[in-house]
Amino acid sequence: MSGGKIGFNFQSTNNTFDAARKPLSKEQSVLQSKVPQADEYTVKRGDTLTEIAIKTGQNLQELLQRNRQIKNPNKIYVGQRIEIGKRFDTYTVKLGDTLSEVAKAKGTTVGEIMRANPGEIGNRNLIYPGQKLIIPTSGNQSAPTAQKTPQANKPKQPVSHKPAGATPPRGVSVPAKPPVNAPINTTNIDNPTQDVKLSSHLKLKSKDIELSPLVKKEMSRVAEEYFKRTGKDLVITDGNRTARDQAERIYDKILVHGEDIYTNKAALGEIKTAYNQAKAQGKSRPEIVNEMARAIQNQMNRHVYISKHLTGQGADVQIRFMSPLDRESFKQSIKTVGGARILNEGNHWHVEVEARPAAPMTKPQTPITQTPQSPQTMPKGELKLGVNEEYRDALLLAQKRTGIDAAGIASVINAEAARDKSGKWIANSQASTSKAQGLTQFIPDTWEGHAKTGGTLLNEVAVQMGYIREAGGKILVTNRAALVALRNDPTLSIVSGAEFGKDNLAKLQRNGFLPANISDDEKAKYMYYAHHEGFAGATRFLTDSRTADEATARRVLSFNLRPSTVESMKQKYGSYTEAYKHFAESEGRRIFPIQVGRNGTAVMNSYVQKYGSYEQGYHAWLKDYTDKKIQPNIYRK
Repeated sequence: MSGGKIGFNFQSTNNTFDAARKPLSKEQSVLQSKVPQADEYTVKRGDTLTEIAIKTGQNLQELLQRNRQIKNPNKIYVGQRIEIGKRFDTYTVKLGDTLSEVAKAKGTTVGEIMRANPGEIGNRNLIYPGQKLIIPTSGNQSAPTAQKTPQANKPKQPVSHKPAGATPPRGVSVPAKPPVNAPINTTNIDNPTQDVKLSSHLKLKSKDIELSPLVKKEMSRVAEEYFKRTGKDLVITDGNRTARDQAERIYDKILVHGEDIYTNKAALGEIKTAYNQAKAQGKSRPEIVNEMARAIQNQMNRHVYISKHLTGQGADVQIRFMSPLDRESFKQSIKTVGGARILNEGNHWHVEVEARPAAPMTKPQTPITQTPQSPQTMPKGELKLGVNEEYRDALLLAQKRTGIDAAGIASVINAEAARDKSGKWIANSQASTSKAQGLTQFIPDTWEGHAKTGGTLLNEVAVQMGYIREAGGKILVTNRAALVALRNDPTLSIVSGAEFGKDNLAKLQRNGFLPANISDDEKAKYMYYAHHEGFAGATRFLTDSRTADEATARRVLSFNLRPSTVESMKQKYGSYTEAYKHFAESEGRRIFPIQVGRNGTAVMNSYVQKYGSYEQGYHAWLKDYTDKKIQPNIYRK
C-alpha cells in the first residue's frame, strides 16, 4: 500500500485499466463519493475493487462471490457494471426519534446504523432533529426492494453459477481457499445463523454485542461453570468487531501509548502508520479512524488479523465487580471447560477461544467512507478550542467514556490549569498552594486512588505499564513516582478528571445534593465544586448551615468527620445543627486563606465583611469564581 491508498500492487495490461495506480480525482475520490443507491455499481476512473467493496458495505471476497465474471480482482475497467447486492437508504431524524425506534422501523439494528455512520453517532442515546443517517438495508438479487428478513429464515436458493448452499452468509469472509493460519471449520464459526443457545448465566452488557456461534457456545459453558462456583452471572462487554470497531479501540490505545497488548507488531505498525500519516495531515478523529479502518480491512483481505475480535474468536469479560475470589473462580472455570485462554487487558479480561480450522468470520462490514465534519459533542455543536485544539481528541474521548459534555470538561480545565501567554493550557501545570498537578489538578493520593479504581482509563494504563498490580486480593502500587508522573499526560489527566467528576456527580445525586434535571452547563459547575472541594467538601459547600435541619446537618457532618467526632460535637454544642454551624465556620476560616493565597488576603477580608462570616464569604467567593470560569458555551461553535 502506498500513499495511504487501498488496492493491490499489479501491472496494467493493454486492455485493462490499472485502477490501483491511478489516483482518484477530487470528485471521484472514494472518500467523497456517495454510497450507491442501486444494486449495480458502474466502475469509474480511479476505482479499485477493494474500494468499491468498502464503500458498498461489504468485503472483497463477498463482492467476488457476487461477480463470478471477474476472474482477476486486480483488473477492472471503466464502465464495467458490478453487482453489489446491497442498498442504503437515508433518514433524517425527527423530533422525538430514538435510535432504537429508527432501527426497528427500518428493519435493522442500532449497531448496524451506528457502524454505517462512523463519526456521526458517538452516543447511541444522542441523536438530534435534522441529523441525516445512512440506513443499511439488505438487497435481493431478484427483488431489490424486498424487505429485510432474518438470514436464518431465508430458504436456501441454488445459484446457477455455483453449487447450492455455496452462498456465504452476509458479512462472512470466504477466501478462495483457506489461508495457512486460518482456523478450520468444525464448529461453524463462520455461520452466524447456526442455532446456538445462550446460557441464562451469560449476559451481554449491550444488546448490540454480537458473538460468533463458537464463542457463544464456549462462553456459555464457561458461564455455567462460573455460576456453579460463585452463584453469579458472567457479563460480556464486547464480542465480534468490524474493521471500524477495531480502529476505534486502537485509536484510543495510541492516545495513551497503551498498544502493547497487540502481539502482531507488524500489523500494528501498518495501522499506526495510517494513524501518523492522517494525524500529520491535520485530519479529524473520524477521518483518522477511517484511515486506520482501511488499513485493518486491507489486512483482513490478506487474512491478517490484529485481534481475535475480528475472527469471531474473541470476547471481553467484565471484571470490575468481581472479587478476587470471583476472578480466581473464573480462571478455574476457563481451565475446566478448556479451549480458551485469558489475557488481562486492565479493566477487563479478554478471552480468546480456540477453534478448529475455519474460514475467518467477521461482522458485516459497513462503508468506510469519510463523513463530513459533524458534531462530536452533545447536540449543542462542535468544539471550539482555539489555541487548545491539540486537546480535542482527549476531550472527545473523555466525553465518550463518561457522557459528560466535552465543552463542560474544557471549561473545568480552563479553571484548573495554568495557561501561557496565548491562553494555551499547560499540561504539567503545578499548583502553588498544594501538590496538585496536571490539567485537572489531581493531588498524588487522589490520583493513586483513581488508578486503583477498576474501569478507569488510568487503571487500564497503569496495569499495562506495570505501575500497579493485584496480589492477594489487594491492589499494589509498584512504581508510585512513575504513576504520579502520569498526571502530566494530557489525555490521562483529562479523561481521569471527567471520570472523577462523573463519580462525584453520581454520589451527590444519590445523596440528594444535586438538583434534578440540571443542564450540561450546571453539571459542569457542580463537577467543578466536587473536584475543587472533594466530595465531602462539596456536601459542606452545598449545605448552608443557616438553613440546615437536624437530619441534614448530621448527614453532612458524617461525610466530613468520624462518627465519634460527630457525636462529640453534638454533645458539646447541644444539637447537630449547632455543631454543623461551628464546623462550617471553622472550615471556612481554614480553607479560605489557602485558596486565595497571600496576595488575596484583602479580597478574602472583603468577602467575609460583606457576607458576615467565613463560611458565607467563602461560599460567595467560590460561587463567583466558578460562574466566571466555568462557561462551557465559549467552547462551543
